[in-house]
Amino acid sequence: PGLSHSSGAAAEAALADGAPKACTKHLYDALSHLSDVRSLVLHLLGQQQQQQEQRATPEAENEGEDFADTQSTQVFLSQILASAEEATASGERALREVGVAFQELFVQMHEVSRDRELWAHRYLATQELARSA
Repeated sequence: PGLSHSSGAAAEAALADGAPKACTKHLYDALSHLSDVRSLVLHLLGQQQQQQEQRATPEAENEGEDFADTQSTQVFLSQILASAEEATASGERALREVGVAFQELFVQMHEVSRDRELWAHRYLATQELARSA
């Protein structure tokens, strides 16, 4: 399965424009988002630990705080989910770009191999012609 003209041209343009740099940028973006996820989780775990320590006080005093803590936890969980989705999207972009770059390289390798084979046949034909003459 070869590349269509437009995807081949896009791959060539991506290689010319520095696809490895773009892929590296996407991977760094993914790592950054994963680092954000880690920080949020650590913060959330710290809050939960503080909540557990505060629960030693009477329940009646903590009912309003429990509701606020639940909302705070939901906000952090939504931020964690958003960061994870962003990291996933960055990784997918990088993989698509790497895939396009590798497809173009495979097409070029096939062309080089075909050219080598043609040159070998020409050389053998020239040798045979020289022997027969």
